[in-house]
Amino acid sequence: MPRWSSLVRSGARGHDGRWPTLAIWHGGADATVSVSNADTIARQWRGIHGVNATAVREERRGTAIHRIWSDAQGRDVVEDWTVPGMGHGTPIDPSRGERLGAAGPYMLDVGISSTAIIARSWGLIAAPDAAVAAKPAAIDRVAKIAIPVTPKPAGKPRTAAPAGIQATIEHALRAAGLMR
Repeated sequence: MPRWSSLVRSGARGHDGRWPTLAIWHGGADATVSVSNADTIARQWRGIHGVNATAVREERRGTAIHRIWSDAQGRDVVEDWTVPGMGHGTPIDPSRGERLGAAGPYMLDVGISSTAIIARSWGLIAAPDAAVAAKPAAIDRVAKIAIPVTPKPAGKPRTAAPAGIQATIEHALRAAGLMR
């Protein structure tokens, strides 16, 4: 097991549940954070989940390249999204009417929304119609962010977050139109 995977496991002594899934987002032209960090993060979490590096499938969504590794039960546990040409920031697509942000510093209109994709994977919003595909966009910079993407397990209560954090998350989801 890679060193970083061992550090995560040793820091979580007593953990007996599933490890969270992880979505790594970055752009191919990020001048702030090296794109190679995504491979390091993906390798770390594949090690935590016990997933072989060669057990990967690749999809394209618009200009984005999406690599997915699944565990032995077929559950997607590590995702790596690369948005070619995008700089350092969060990929958004305000043109779809999803009200998920406006272009600005570190909020980059690149024709794909990491917020919408993650919210869909958590079951917070419905999947779009098949006719609505990510639009190709002229991209001039790249982003890299790592976001845990573990949905709430059915039937299991979730540990309550501190009121301040919970309120902040709920406010952000409401502002994005993802929660009433």
